[in-house]
Amino acid sequence: MCAECGSSVTGTQGVLLSPNYPLNYNNNHECIYSIQSQPGKGIQLKARTFELEAGDVLKVCHQLLI
Repeated sequence: MCAECGSSVTGTQGVLLSPNYPLNYNNNHECIYSIQSQPGKGIQLKARTFELEAGDVLKVCHQLLI
């Protein structure tokens, strides 16, 4: 499964795609992915290339439901 920017991802594996890669995003472009797993399952992310520019933010949210 390949997910474009702004996608919600479900399934056991997939690929997240970055718009315009390897070129830059357009100015003020925001790219958000929602990745969810089944209850009791973890998520593993592997990045081939990952870069943030000055002022960019990587936000990881962890939600634990009991």
